[in-house]
Amino acid sequence: MARRGGSRCGHYCLRGETVKILFLDDMPSRVPMLRRGEDVEYVRTSREFVEWLIRYGTPDCISFDHDLSEEHYGSDGGYMNPDRPPTGTDCARWAIEKSFIPRVVIVHSWNTDGSRRIANCFKGTTVEKIIVRPFNPNHPHMWEEL
Repeated sequence: MARRGGSRCGHYCLRGETVKILFLDDMPSRVPMLRRGEDVEYVRTSREFVEWLIRYGTPDCISFDHDLSEEHYGSDGGYMNPDRPPTGTDCARWAIEKSFIPRVVIVHSWNTDGSRRIANCFKGTTVEKIIVRPFNPNHPHMWEEL
């Protein structure tokens, strides 16, 4: 059902509507699972995330991981530690601050505290739907609810 678009942003035809999806995750091993018939745009770091949004604008959907570095896998998840790289929560806050607010947010992180922080960032914004579902390699099509 996916329809390939001509630009670098992921274009999907879901439920009769074309949807742009940006997938933020530090694990490249997940990308081949996402690319089964789809064309999701994938970014690994907060820097790539910011650069993509500045270049292409707000997608219809952003799917967030929280832990974007090996350093985030400690007990505090790297949250708000200036000595660690930015997390998905930091990316979400930046996107909101700069008004890159998508229609749909998916939080696919296995970090439950980080997932909650990302989802809470978007409460009270113009986001129409927030889906919190950890990434499942046996069912990577988490945006079928769109």
